[in-house]
Amino acid sequence: MKESKVLVVFFSRGGTTRKVAEALHEQIGGELVEVHTRHYPKGIRGYFRAGLDSLVGRSIPIRFAALHDSDYDLVVIGTPVWNASLSAPIQNFITHSLPETQRVAFFLTYGGSGAKRVFGQMEGLTGKHPLAVLAVSDSEVRRRKYGPKVKAFLNSLRTANDRLKHGPSKKAA
Repeated sequence: MKESKVLVVFFSRGGTTRKVAEALHEQIGGELVEVHTRHYPKGIRGYFRAGLDSLVGRSIPIRFAALHDSDYDLVVIGTPVWNASLSAPIQNFITHSLPETQRVAFFLTYGGSGAKRVFGQMEGLTGKHPLAVLAVSDSEVRRRKYGPKVKAFLNSLRTANDRLKHGPSKKAA
């Protein structure tokens, strides 16, 4: 997929989601863009504020490097799960800044629950069914045990991408 125009975009408050984004980008190539916000102070106050904003769907100010293209073959979107919800910075990015694309894939990092719900939120906001999804627990990232999941995600992406390019394969009767 390195020959395709790919954007890997993510938000990471503590660095966990960033590690997964970097591992994906290393294999996929394309452009890597991190969404930033100054809305969350360090420490417990910022942690609780982030969870509340995500739970209620509050729009918060974000910033990110200018995108090099406006039309990507694939946009891979990554987020932490906060309070069983999509992070407010990525919600804002999807709602207001997502570039034109026909194909999306989603990844997330989580400490508890909510992965399925967050994938549903991402699909609803983008209006697109993802080619592949990847959920990695915080403990898998801490222990550096997410490589097999990343590999499976990339294989799913390649398979889905090939199927879209060449149409469904026909089995011999």
